[in-house]
Parts: sequence; structure tokens; C-alpha cells
Amino acid sequence: MAEKIKNASVDYSTMKTSAIVNTVRAAFKNGESATGIDFETRIPQCNRDNLSVIGEIFDGDSDLANAFLKEVFNRIGLVDMNYRRYTNQLKQMKRGRLEFGETIEEIAFGIVKGLCDYDVQEGVSQVFQITLPEVAAALHKVNYQQKYPISITRADLRKAFTSESSLGSFIDGIMTSLYNSYEIDEQLAYKNLMKVAAEGGFLLVEEMAAVTDEATGKALIKSIKALATKMSFMSRAYSKYGLPQFTPKSDLLIILDADTDASISVDVLAAAFNMSETDFINSGIKIVIDEFPVEGMHAIVCDKRLFQIYDNDFSLDSIYNPANRVWNYFLHVWEIISASPFMQGVVYVEPGAGSVTAVAVTPAAATVAKGKSQAFKAAVTIDGVASMKVAWNVTGATSQSTSISPTGILTVGADETATNLKVKAISVQDSTKTADATVTVQA
Repeated sequence: MAEKIKNASVDYSTMKTSAIVNTVRAAFKNGESATGIDFETRIPQCNRDNLSVIGEIFDGDSDLANAFLKEVFNRIGLVDMNYRRYTNQLKQMKRGRLEFGETIEEIAFGIVKGLCDYDVQEGVSQVFQITLPEVAAALHKVNYQQKYPISITRADLRKAFTSESSLGSFIDGIMTSLYNSYEIDEQLAYKNLMKVAAEGGFLLVEEMAAVTDEATGKALIKSIKALATKMSFMSRAYSKYGLPQFTPKSDLLIILDADTDASISVDVLAAAFNMSETDFINSGIKIVIDEFPVEGMHAIVCDKRLFQIYDNDFSLDSIYNPANRVWNYFLHVWEIISASPFMQGVVYVEPGAGSVTAVAVTPAAATVAKGKSQAFKAAVTIDGVASMKVAWNVTGATSQSTSISPTGILTVGADETATNLKVKAISVQDSTKTADATVTVQA
């Protein structure tokens, strides 16, 4: 059975071997046992003089030794260690822990169009009119499942009881090896998520020259400051799905690569958020990484909720193999690592970081009655990191009431006299890439 790793209140790496053993002995009595075994009845009080005796007890009872190791590994949890331990530099992107199940359903709602007609007859009909909300949902499932195996031999355990410092050092080395492995893999997975989000259209693309001096640094800060203000207003412009969203400045996340961060002034960036330099640094708004996984990509500004990252399982399984007299341990790490299509986000890339290769519109042909609407969708094919946004227009109309919205919804005026219309989607990054749809107007 998997043992859930708990946060520890003690650092075993600095404790004497006898103190570690006696702490585990007292765990059952203190109601802190992870294994349910009363070690006080199985092993004697430990001191410097009987370390070898306790080592021999464990050497002769593999089940007891396995339970002891489980107890120690569970209690050591996530403490700092003497060995140089690595920490995922992107961990603050994580939103929390999924306690139940393996799926999160994200639901987003649009806004309701207000009515200003208080005509008596209209009012009577509107009472019974069905008005469905603009709503969309996305499912985020556990998609990151890693296990980290490590084996401990009986000889290793015997050596851990040779001195007052040996057990702490032994535990420290094993746990550091496991944690460093998963922290590095987790960070790489989060960086890959940025790549997927940028190349998958989850982030609006903003082209800007790389920050190399004070002038280009000020240009980036100016752009981020303006963007932070714009994103605090309700808008459809900054999310993949196009539902209206807003993000308070305090809920923004700014991710910069190390070279870009070194070229801009933190106090100026903090001022853009009306914070002191200290408050800004402590706010968690800014994350600095070594480099982005896409060439020419230098910054991300997004709603903290855009990255849907949750812990699901972090536990330790073990089994004793009598054939070769080793304990095999497996650290299991399960997470949801996903991106929201509804939250706002912008990625800053150098010109030429990507290109639009094609645009397609669906439906390619439609029949729309006068006074009615038809939704069109554009699929933009890109290479690298490029904008997947399009601009819409409609030609051939005679009525001023015939129009198409920024999201591709065509409304044909009730007084439209044209029989045929043309809807065009134009790439905002490359205006030479377009696609058309034909519309037949029905009386």
C-alpha cells in the first residue's frame, strides 16, 4: 500500500542515529505513526553503545526493517537536506492539490446581452422567451504520472547503524536523490506546457525585439504595463476561446527568461503594478527561468489560472525482494499539467519566431435568413509560435445592419437586399493568408 508523504517538522539529516531511532520508537505512542507499528515493543531504546545491536535486529527481520524505513521516509517528508537539493523554479505555477478523483472540469460563462426595449407587447413575449447563456467547459485530467525507483540493500541498512551520523546521512542521500529527480522532471514538464500553450494558441502572440539594452528593456516594461491595464478590463481579445474575461493586476503572472530579466529594472516593473520593489518581489507575480523552450520566446504575461497545474498523488510504495535481499521503493508523482482555453495570456516573441501557413473557414458555405445569424470559425495553421487570431469582414452587403463580429458571428440585416455575401477571415499576423465562405441570403 502506498504511503502518503507528509510534511515533516524535523530535519533528520542533522540528527544523530540514536535520536532518529528513538523518534520513530515514540511515533506510535504520540499518535504520529505512518505504519501503525509500535516500535517501542520491537526495538530497545537506542544509544551510541547499542547501534550495532539495533542494526542486527533489522538485519534479522526484513518486515520490521521495511516498516522502519517507511516510517522514516514518510516522516522526513519535504524537509531541507544537507545534500544540495534542487527545487523546481516554476513551482509557484501550481494551483494546489486535487484531493478527490483525477479530473477537473473548468466552466466559463460569457456575458448576457442587456435589453432596453420596455414595449408592453415585447415585454409579454420576452417573459416566455428562452435565453441560453454563453457557456463552455474544458476537462483537465491527470496526465503526468512518474515513478522513481530506488533500492536499499540489507548491507546498506547495516552500514547506516555504524555511527551516530551514518543513519541521517544515509536517509539524506536517498531522499535527495529521489526529490532532485522528480523536481527536475516536473520543471521540464512545466516548461513544455509553456511551449504547448504558445504553439497551441492559448497565448496571444505579441512580437517584440529581444531585450538587449536599456531602450529595449523600457519598451518591454511599457508594453507589459499597458497590457496589465488592458487585461484588467473585460475583453475577448486575450483568451483562446474568446469568452469575455478580465484579470486584476494582482492575479497576473509574469514569466521572464534570465537574460530578459537581467536587462530590465525591477523597480520600474514594480511601479507598473503600483508596488514597492520588495512587495513586487514577494508577491509571486514574477517568475524567472533560465530559458524558454522555444527559440525567440522571452516573456509570458497571463492570468494565474491559465496554467492548470494540480498535485494528485505523491506517495511511496515499497516491497522486499527476498531473492536478492533488497527493499525496492517507488516514489509516485501524479499531476494535472494543463492550460485553460478561457483564461487570458500573452507571449512575447521575437519577429520571425513563427509563421502562419494557412487559414481555413467553416462552414465554407451557408444559407442565412434575413434577420438571423450564423457563426463561422477559422482554423489557423502555424509553424512555431505565431498568432492564431484572425480579423473578419463581410462584403457584398447592402444593409448597414449586416455585420460580422470579431468572433466570427455573421448577422444578416432584416432589410438586406443582396442575395449573396462573402465572409473572409484574414490572419492578423500575415494578411496574405486568408480564407472565404459564401453566404446565400434567404428571404
